[in-house]
Amino acid sequence: MDKEGDEQKAKKRKVVVANYMVTIATLVVWWHEKHIVKEPYLDFKVAREIYLRRLYYGNNRVCVEQLRLNKHCFTVLCTNLREHCGLRDTRNITVEEAVAMFLYVLAHNFKNRTVNFNFIRSGETVSRYFNIVLCAIIKLGRHYLIQPETEMEGYEHEKWEWFQDCLGALDGTYVKVHVLLRDQGRYRNRKNEIATNVLGVCSRDMRFTYVLPGWEGSAADSRVLRDALVRSDPLIVPKGKYFLVDAGYANSSGFLAPYRGVRYHLSEWSASGRKPQNFKELFNLRHSIARNVIERTFGLFKKRWAILRDASFFDVKTHVMIINACAILHNLIRVEQPNDPYLDEVDAEMRRVQHEVDDEDEMEDEDEENGMEDDGPNNDGCVNAVNENRIRTVQPTSEWTQFRNALARAMFIDYQIRQGHHGS
Repeated sequence: MDKEGDEQKAKKRKVVVANYMVTIATLVVWWHEKHIVKEPYLDFKVAREIYLRRLYYGNNRVCVEQLRLNKHCFTVLCTNLREHCGLRDTRNITVEEAVAMFLYVLAHNFKNRTVNFNFIRSGETVSRYFNIVLCAIIKLGRHYLIQPETEMEGYEHEKWEWFQDCLGALDGTYVKVHVLLRDQGRYRNRKNEIATNVLGVCSRDMRFTYVLPGWEGSAADSRVLRDALVRSDPLIVPKGKYFLVDAGYANSSGFLAPYRGVRYHLSEWSASGRKPQNFKELFNLRHSIARNVIERTFGLFKKRWAILRDASFFDVKTHVMIINACAILHNLIRVEQPNDPYLDEVDAEMRRVQHEVDDEDEMEDEDEENGMEDDGPNNDGCVNAVNENRIRTVQPTSEWTQFRNALARAMFIDYQIRQGHHGS
């Protein structure tokens, strides 16, 4: 009997201990929940909305710094992509967010994982919508990348008054690209960079009128120009009109080049402080002042979009489309945002940079004039062939040389008369 009583007491003690332990555990859990700092719950949708509003609905300065255009331009761009290019909101993403992600990549040359972290989107979503927006902006080119038939009147008249019938200026620039190892030799330029040679043509007001990316970095500027004149989407130079070009191109109908071997770049003139002594020097000085428009355009082009300054992780075909898209965006911003803070920075930088005459370009072009390069797509032996009232080849002629000489001499006579009046 005593044994059974001891067992009952033991069971009761176990129950009491168990209840005590449960009570202690409950109190510990309660205290932990009440006093330990919890990791906050993050609503990704809300966080993303806050981030996007800061980008393009908040401070205008933030929008320019992060997306490279102001809020007005951003709104115009999204509206145009909706109305003209078929871009639509989806259940999960708006046009504004898709465009913002695209601009963010161009502006900073960020990789996919950086964008998907900042926008709180998957890498697949970022990649898919980047390509959707890229194709849409290319379609927008028909509204913003337009070749002029006549020159602009009244724009910076003092720079252009002697260059009547001039549509603007053109030149080549390098944009670094990522290519396969087997292709690097063709894309390696004289600066030892792996790049594409991009032909850019601009009007007097710094808008691109024609852009041709894709040529290998080893290709001469003049070769790229010849291709531009004969391809299915050609550079159109109407008969009787012309563009200003540097000494790397032949002085030929439609393309007015400076005198070779004569001081040309603005930095050379500012460094010497000497006035022009003859008609060739005066022509080169005024030519350089006017042709500087393409240098400023390229400078602004690359200043705004970091993806044009360094090799990206995109393949060449996609990068060519990106270059065209950047040119279209450049023009939209020039129209909608005339007071551009980046242009002031570009002008300040250009004043600090010392230019040198590129003798390699001159030698390249002299070889072409002597018939040493025969692999161009338009090397058909024609001399300034004109079809449908537009120029289709690049070849020096005595008539164009006489045109330049007559223009230069008329400039110098007027200059001497004005100097005489000032000195009397």
